Amino acid sequence: KIVLFMLIFLTGKPGAGKTSMLAELASKLQAEKGKDRKPKRKVAGFLMEEIREGEIRKGFFMRDLASGEKELLAHLNSRFVNSGYHLSRFHVSMGAIDKSLARFEKSFPTAEYVFIDEIGRFGLFSETFSQALDTVLHTPNKIIVATLHVNYLSLFGHLGEVLFLKQDNHSEIKEKLANMIGVSSKPL
Repeated sequence: KIVLFMLIFLTGKPGAGKTSMLAELASKLQAEKGKDRKPKRKVAGFLMEEIREGEIRKGFFMRDLASGEKELLAHLNSRFVNSGYHLSRFHVSMGAIDKSLARFEKSFPTAEYVFIDEIGRFGLFSETFSQALDTVLHTPNKIIVATLHVNYLSLFGHLGEVLFLKQDNHSEIKEKLANMIGVSSKPL
C-alpha cells in the first residue's frame, strides 16, 4: 500500500486571503461526486469565519467542514462569550474549541484531506487544540493543508511545504496549491 502524506502550510499577512483560499479548495473537494452521487473525497477540518460589522472584526466562528456546524469561538463583547479567557481584545470560548474538536475527531479518521484554519494564537491557546494538532501533523495517509500565522513559521514551517500568499501572487499560489492536492483551481 502506498503511504500518502502531504503537509502544506499557507501563510501570509492578515487579509491576504488564506482562509478564503482554504474554504474554496475544501468546497471543491466536497462538491466532487462519484457515480453513486456520494462525495468522492472525504474532507475533515475546520475554518475560522470572521464576524464583521462593516470594517470592524467583532469575532470568529469555528466551522467544522464535515458537518457544517459552527461554534462561536471568540468575540469582543463578553455578553456573547463569557469564559474568563482573553486573547488580545477577544473573549475566547474554550468550550467552543472543545465542541469543534469533538466533531473534527469523528470525521478525521476516515478523511483523505484535512484543512486547518488556523495554526495561530486562538488554536494554540487551547491545550486540547495543541494535542489534536500534534496528532494531525503526525498521521500518515492524509493530505493536510493548514493556514499558519506568520509568527509560528519557526515552530511549524520545517514540517512541511510553506506557501507564502500575498496580494500579488494569489492566482499563482492558488493554482500551485490546487495542483498539489489534486483539485481544479478554476472557480466553482
